[in-house]
This record gives sequence, C-alpha cells and structure tokens, in this order.
Amino acid sequence: MKWKCKMAVCILVLVLSTGCWDSKIIQNYMYISALGIDYKDKEYTVYFQFMDLAGISKSESGSSSQPKNTTWTGKAAGPTLNMAFYNMIKLSQQPILWSHIKMMVFTPAALEIGIMPLSKGVTGQRDLRYTSQLYGTQSNLEELFSIPTNSNTTLINSLLMRPGLVLKQYSYFKPVNLQDFLLNANKNYATFAIPVVAIKEGAWSKSESGKDQSTPVIDGVMMLRGEKYRGSFDGATVSGMRWLNKEAIIDPLLLKKGDRNVAILQIERPKVKIQFANLDKKPAFSLHLRFSATVVEMLSSENEAELKRLAEQQIKADILDTFKATIVKDVDLFNVEEIFHRKHQKQWKEWFQNNHFRWNKDSLTSINVTIKLKHAGTNYLGE
Repeated sequence: MKWKCKMAVCILVLVLSTGCWDSKIIQNYMYISALGIDYKDKEYTVYFQFMDLAGISKSESGSSSQPKNTTWTGKAAGPTLNMAFYNMIKLSQQPILWSHIKMMVFTPAALEIGIMPLSKGVTGQRDLRYTSQLYGTQSNLEELFSIPTNSNTTLINSLLMRPGLVLKQYSYFKPVNLQDFLLNANKNYATFAIPVVAIKEGAWSKSESGKDQSTPVIDGVMMLRGEKYRGSFDGATVSGMRWLNKEAIIDPLLLKKGDRNVAILQIERPKVKIQFANLDKKPAFSLHLRFSATVVEMLSSENEAELKRLAEQQIKADILDTFKATIVKDVDLFNVEEIFHRKHQKQWKEWFQNNHFRWNKDSLTSINVTIKLKHAGTNYLGE
C-alpha cells in the first residue's frame, strides 16, 4: 500500500511540474537585433534596431508572398550606458529582450571614452550574449540601422550579423565578437582590430521602383591597445593585414605587371610564422608566409614561375605598406608585440615595459613569401 501512495505522489509531482517555467509569448516582447553606441555632449546615445518577427515568420514558413522587411530604430540617451538603456525601456511599448542582439556598432567618440565604461554598460544586461559581432563606424548610426536588406532576406542572415557565410567565399576581413573585445581590454601589450562598417550609396537598385539602395560595407579597421582607442585606418592602408590572418579561407589577388593586368589568383589558407631576433639588443622580427593558390583567370600569357614571383612580390608590397602605417601612427597593426610578449616575457619587460620601446623602420628585417600553385584550372600557362 505504501508503494502505491509513493507512486501516486510521484505521478502527481510529475504532472504538476511539466511544461516550461519561464516560457514567453513571443509577440509580447521587443527583440533587439542590433545595438549602436555613440558619445556626444557628455552623454551616451544608444540606437536599437528591432526585428520584424512577421517578416521572419513568413520567410521561414515558405510563404509565396514576399515579406516586407521593415526595420524599426529606437534612440535614447543618458549620462551612462545603463541609464541610456533604462531610458530606452521607458520609450518602448513592450518588454525588451537583449538575448537576440547579433551586432554592436561603436563610433570613435564612444571608443575614445574608454573600454571599461562600455564593457560595464554592455555586460550589465544579464541576458546579453557574448557572441554578438562587433564593428566600428564613422557613419550616422541611425542611417546605418535604417538600411533595408536586399532580396528580402532577414536581418539575421545579413553580412554584418552572420559574416562567416560570406567570408567562406571572400575572406576580406576578420570578424570579432564581444568576447574577443572584452578579453583584449585588459591586455596593455596587445592591439585589437575592429572592422569598420561604412555606407555605400547606390550599390543596389530595385527593378520595380528603379531607385538606388545603399548597403553596408566593410572598409578598414579601428584599432585599440588595451583600453585605449588608437585610431581608424581605411581598407587600402591595412590591406597587408589580411595576409597575416590565419583564419582566412579565400582571398583573390589581381596580379599586375606595371599597368597591365596579368592574372587573378585565389589565395588560400595562409600559414604564418613570426621569428624574433636581437633579443638582447633592440628586438626585431621577420615574417615567413606560405600560401596555396589557384589560377582563376589568365589575362596575359605568363608561365608558372612568373605568376609565383608576381604574387610573392605583391603580397610583400602590401605588408610593407601596412607596416609603414604602423611606424607613422605608432600602432602595431600586425599585433606583433602580443606574440613577442607570449614568447619572450623577460625581454618584453625590459624593452617595451621599462624602456617604452616601439617598432621602427628597422624592426622588420625580412618578409619571406612562398606561393604553391596547386592548379590552373582550364587556364593555359605560358612556357
């Protein structure tokens, strides 16, 4: 009899405890997809982009009618980030969920105030995920957040929120997320690059209306050293950074001979090695890079050896141009000091910490680039 009573109690507990304790009705909440932060007149201004759940549900259900992807942008200000967030909640018509933020964008003014105020404000929202993509911008945040997606794709499938999909086809920048940002904030020996998003006018046009449509593009980086903002660099200046990106999958390279286009190569999966020398004197380093490549298109009759020579020469030139910017702006664009710190802490303390040593024109002793041409496809290589 006792076991029957125990069984009845267990069944009753299981029945009463089934279901979700913290379930939410989705239409009763506002889902933020993007967050922008600016600083002006001693106040933080935050911009929120809200997802249109109706458009997402129609696109995912396979509805024949094309959903209109309407974006809503909210704006609020406050003396601190947290007060700006609270002021935004006052303006919202529904409770806000922070866990769906896929992208954060900072202006230079926000970064110049310092990383710690930003990190305290952002991490103050407990349900915020640390996988949000990070960007910098010099464009107007309200205008940036108001750009509609093309082809009626949803915001969550766009380049800025899911960059990995596009970077598999063209690895032209290195994405970073909030976790990377916070981990590097305490490293006073490391530089950290945030991709810069800009607005390109008239990149797309809609045949129905004939109107041009702007689109967000990545062009350059904003550099941080520890907690300090060190400036913004355009894409041409930092073109050499991509060749040291170990996570790159595919990079196209247009080979030139003077003013003449020779070929287009697809450069794949770099292998990068940095060697240090003169540890007891002024530190110096050399770069050793190996790439695989395929010929995408031949524009002139050249043999394999010449293609490899031109590719190696051009990659070296890109790296040297970026290193010159490192010297002029006193910003370690290649983050070599962080590697030196890991491998040679004693020498780092002696030179960088005690004597405030910085890389100079004599620090980069050599650049060794090796290209392995896997195949030319259907292209004919000259003898």
